[in-house]
Amino acid sequence: IEFIGENAFYNCSALENVELPNSLHTIDEFAFYGCTAFTKLVIPNSVTELGHRSFRECVNIKNLTIPAHLVPKQVTEITDVFYMFYVVLS
Repeated sequence: IEFIGENAFYNCSALENVELPNSLHTIDEFAFYGCTAFTKLVIPNSVTELGHRSFRECVNIKNLTIPAHLVPKQVTEITDVFYMFYVVLS
């Protein structure tokens, strides 16, 4: 898998775990929007494009790994990274 399209898993609230392959390079807009069962998310280093609000409302993520090259330069704190994903810090 190299590409996950727009709205691919939109509001799949029962989707608990996802293992993104190292072949993945693009996660499109709203791809995982509303996947509220996620608790852990690892975005592989191979991802070069992360669509707008691709993980918005994934409110139960407790463990997030995101490659540094996907974090905008203006982000200076971990709370800023979580804001990008619109998730809640607990």
